[in-house]
Amino acid sequence: MVDETYYNTYSTVETVPQPRDDMTKEQYYVLANVQRGSAFLSLCGSLYIIREIIRKYRQNDNRLENVYHRIMLVLSISDCISSLAFFASNWATPSNVAYDFIRGNI
Repeated sequence: MVDETYYNTYSTVETVPQPRDDMTKEQYYVLANVQRGSAFLSLCGSLYIIREIIRKYRQNDNRLENVYHRIMLVLSISDCISSLAFFASNWATPSNVAYDFIRGNI
């Protein structure tokens, strides 16, 4: 592993972090798929909560009586967005990396 150095704005030498080489390609695949699996389960749970809150909203003449339901609705919507981001995080990357499923913004 080659250690590259650069100078920051205060003229001190720092090392550039290098990618980890201690994991095999299969371990990276498992890690990426575990992330997708947990994001999918989180998305399913949040969609279920949203569905139940909307069902109660329609039964109560289009109003939510509890502040708890409003808070849970907003939290579930934000969790859906973050779960989709985690699920698709490995897809939006360049094709010229060492492992085609692991990429970062370095």
